[in-house]
Amino acid sequence: MSGVWSRIGAVTERALALGALQPIDTRTERVDDGDVAFMVRVIERLADKPVALPPGVRGENPFSPYEEAMYVADLGPDHVALLNKFMVIEDHLLVVTRAYAPQTSRLEPADFAAVLQCFGTRPVLAFYNGGEAAGASQPHRHLQVVPLPLHPDFPALPLDPERVTKVPFARHVQRFATPPTAAEAHAAYLAGLDAFGLAPLAKDGLTRPYNLLLTERWSMVIPRLAEHVDGISINALGFAGALLVKNEAQLDRLRERGPFAALRAVVG
Repeated sequence: MSGVWSRIGAVTERALALGALQPIDTRTERVDDGDVAFMVRVIERLADKPVALPPGVRGENPFSPYEEAMYVADLGPDHVALLNKFMVIEDHLLVVTRAYAPQTSRLEPADFAAVLQCFGTRPVLAFYNGGEAAGASQPHRHLQVVPLPLHPDFPALPLDPERVTKVPFARHVQRFATPPTAAEAHAAYLAGLDAFGLAPLAKDGLTRPYNLLLTERWSMVIPRLAEHVDGISINALGFAGALLVKNEAQLDRLRERGPFAALRAVVG
């Protein structure tokens, strides 16, 4: 087991002291849709996040090289755990490939072996935004891990598929009887891609956009059509029942449309 969770507190404290970590302050609102209480974080403005550019130009990839202050732990020979520099959720980790790999190519068993090193010592959700239309902000491959519950005043996951079994959008859920191995998690992921015709024939080809969510109990894949609706960006966390809006106007639009309708609008 990696030392991720034993190290993260000290790394966070140091990164804050250096000014390297730039948390985004939010307040949390409840938006009900049917019998689901969606968790919506509201911010006044986003931090000035760097714009993702194609690889190859020195300085545009924040993961190659990564910022030393963000380093938490090694996750095997091919991955590292980094703090999310623009953190909304406390203890938000990025699981990043050491060498450049596209965010749009198919994940490999090694990616799951790395992310599963963050499982076991505390409840967590791992997720992946497969391409820009799925909410990816960087082209260098990175999975993400956040501790559960997402907020103490809400269910651990408002849209946990073990509790909310009917939703108005397409998703492929595979349950695990015991915490999965890397091979089992990878196989569930491939089954999700295959269910929607998302996977390329060649393993290093480009997939269609999708989101992946993974816990010790289940894996979920959602095909994506668009990155946003009504100007509201939606990534994988939206399908766990957690949304982020930039301001009051977006919150009002989300309440008017309804969270389920917003999710349905970006699934394809």
